[in-house]
Amino acid sequence: MMRPWYSETEKGVLFYGNTDRLYSYDVQAGKVQPFCEKSGCRHDTEACMSVKLAGEIPLLAACQEKLYYINGNEKTGKESLFCINSKGEGRQISEELSGTDQNMGGPVIFDGRIYLFRNDVEVKKDEAGIAGGKLSLCSIDPENGETEIIWDLEYKEDQMAVCSMEHTSDKYLYYWSYIVDIETGDVSANGWYELDMDTNKIKNLGLEAFARPLAWSGRKGVFFVDDMEMPMEGQESWENFYWLADLETGEITKQEECTR
Repeated sequence: MMRPWYSETEKGVLFYGNTDRLYSYDVQAGKVQPFCEKSGCRHDTEACMSVKLAGEIPLLAACQEKLYYINGNEKTGKESLFCINSKGEGRQISEELSGTDQNMGGPVIFDGRIYLFRNDVEVKKDEAGIAGGKLSLCSIDPENGETEIIWDLEYKEDQMAVCSMEHTSDKYLYYWSYIVDIETGDVSANGWYELDMDTNKIKNLGLEAFARPLAWSGRKGVFFVDDMEMPMEGQESWENFYWLADLETGEITKQEECTR
């Protein structure tokens, strides 16, 4: 599972960076410190919360004095939403997400609700492949476990769905998804989307899922787009593009071409 760099939470921005500790960034105070509440802690052993969590957990989100994260359930081999207390103790499963361990990004907290993907995969009877399934973007109330499906994407036999939450700005959540045919590698239903978490309305941004974000500033992003094609015989190079996407107006502008 790919480890994301940071998570915007009610406890500030939690991030790993290229370190063996979990850090917290207080945006208002401009202060960065290891995510640990122990006085006098040197943050160099697993007795420290920042070291323990960085070693065990892919990505955290904080809500109502609890920490939530998505990880594989060692008993079932499938993904679950886990919950621990602010000391890193008392682990319990808050929600079964089904599917296999392929969730990238999330969970995200907004207005006391948890946003994440769940992937309901149907395995063939002989367990020799995928019979189909459905990828869903969900909102969960952590107090009562009530789950609302905001968006879903169905896929068929020998297909799989891939997705990732990438960025939040105020009430907006940005994510990408696509379906890939396991046998042929063909890609469909491919795109970037914006979710308004106030209204649960979703907008297609008109960018392919393979557009990789390089930098964000609020609702603007710079994306790198590779044409995914190797040079043909007699062709010495192929083009890549940089796009500036103003996600508020929907305007997407090609910034620069480069060749390889």
